[in-house]
Amino acid sequence: QRQMCIRDSYATSQVAEGLDLLPKKGVIQPGADADFLLWEPDLTLDTFVAGGEIFMKDGKVVKKGTYE
Repeated sequence: QRQMCIRDSYATSQVAEGLDLLPKKGVIQPGADADFLLWEPDLTLDTFVAGGEIFMKDGKVVKKGTYE
């Protein structure tokens, strides 16, 4: 069983605030968009989601291309 927790939200919100992107970026809330990186406990990347599309899942690349 996997558990997920939101970590370092302070770090992401501070960067977004510094770049004058709040509240559109840097937060998880209705109306904001976000890219997600899900890390394993050993800090290997498990999942990457950008623009609502999954690019990596279970540590394997499932889609290549730009996400901007």
